[in-house]
Amino acid sequence: MKKVAFVISLLLLLLAGLAVTAMGQPIPPRTTTLPPSEPFEYGFSVEYVKWVESRGNLSVIEVGVSYYGTYTLLNVEATLTTACNAEILSPQPIQLGSWRSGTVKSLRFTVNSSQISETCVVHLNIYWKQAWDDVERELKESYSGSTQLDFDLLYCGPESVTVTVDPQILYMGTVNTVKIIFTNNGQYPIDDLTAIINAQGLSILSTQFPLEITVSRLEPGESKSYVLQVVPQSAYSSISISISYTNCMGEDVINTINVPMISSTGQSLVVVPDPSKINAGESSKIDLRVINLGNIPMRDLRLILTFQRSTLAINPTILYVGDLDPGQEKRVQVEVDVPATATTGETVTYQATFLTEGGSLSTITGSFTIFVLQVSSLTITSVEAVPEQPEVGKTVIFAVNIINDGNFPVYGVNISATPDEGLEPVRSTYNFLGQLNPQIITSVPFSFKVKQPGIQEVVFTITYRDAYGNLHKVERTATINAVQSSTGEQPEGSKSGERSLYTAAIIVVIAAIAALIYFKWVKKK
Repeated sequence: MKKVAFVISLLLLLLAGLAVTAMGQPIPPRTTTLPPSEPFEYGFSVEYVKWVESRGNLSVIEVGVSYYGTYTLLNVEATLTTACNAEILSPQPIQLGSWRSGTVKSLRFTVNSSQISETCVVHLNIYWKQAWDDVERELKESYSGSTQLDFDLLYCGPESVTVTVDPQILYMGTVNTVKIIFTNNGQYPIDDLTAIINAQGLSILSTQFPLEITVSRLEPGESKSYVLQVVPQSAYSSISISISYTNCMGEDVINTINVPMISSTGQSLVVVPDPSKINAGESSKIDLRVINLGNIPMRDLRLILTFQRSTLAINPTILYVGDLDPGQEKRVQVEVDVPATATTGETVTYQATFLTEGGSLSTITGSFTIFVLQVSSLTITSVEAVPEQPEVGKTVIFAVNIINDGNFPVYGVNISATPDEGLEPVRSTYNFLGQLNPQIITSVPFSFKVKQPGIQEVVFTITYRDAYGNLHKVERTATINAVQSSTGEQPEGSKSGERSLYTAAIIVVIAAIAALIYFKWVKKK
């Protein structure tokens, strides 16, 4: 009686296992069993069949099979063949090891689905070599066998539904427009799509929670979008979307995605001065490039400019920019007065106020920098020649007067003179002055001996570097009119003879005077 009751229970379990569905379709397995070498009670049932992955022409099928029997099966293997054009690409047989009664094993096979028909008969063959008696704890070496499970494989391609939230960057203190897009990336329609949307850290306007969206049918490649108006309540928020739909094989699919949202309190507006460098001691006009780097349009944009502890003056300080769409740039002009004593970069702070598309007033603050350049300028004020009309054979002296008429020192000052052939330098033709401070006049002399009459020129060149190391050059040309000597230029030997005659004459005169004085003195005695 106990054995009869066990057999009846086993048959009931087998009947329950056969009444399952695969891929949302009833699976009528056709079982062909090879009798084991030693008879014992056993049965197999296909619990489910589903496509789990697909890339191009490669698809992965997963088959769940349950086993009910007297013993635990050992050294179990399984192979899969198809009656259609679906080629099995994964290695076979699959080693399943031992299989205890009442358990389900999942078998995965890679299939070439490029030529598979929508309905395909599949043969699943299961082999075992031994069995184990759990009650008697005895190995049944002769209890080997096999079975074949036949079922219909329904294939309509893998489904793929994506959900996109755009944008994912929100702006604090304003109404943001968020678009939720549902796209069917599969090859077959999706029916009865339902999305339940919840939000954390942000408020969805003009709707109730949770928000439910329904799409009756979504064709392959089709997208449907829904617009939400949200206001962030914290820097980090998220939108949770739970979607459910019926795929092409009649299965109910449920997925949940969580989309992080970033709420930005920083700049979505950039103001850049052009040019960004101006000279000290001047009044300059510059353009302010106003660029919308955010994802939301700005309506009636205004800028308020302020300096903090600065000597610069800017006009105007309130600027109207107007509407500025995302990525758009506009220019406004301002005039900046810079004192001569300004030496560093000056930071300008701006406050931008604008209206969002939802009509909310939003404010953004930022800053930009104007760099003030030190102005260095060296000038040759005059060149004086003494005498103005030198005679040939005489020496002429040029006095070059220079001044640093800028507001900052200049460095590495060097002055050189390049004369014509008619002037011969008496001493060095260059002079290194080094550093020259502002508003100080310096005179540098140069001496030349006149060798030829006529117009003679001297070019004076000054090189120096400013505070930024830039090399500058200043030149000036001086002209003199050399004349011939009134007595004519005499040879050096003739001049020496004349000097000897003059000397002798002077000596004779002195001797005569001395003799006269002596004779007068003798007479008195």
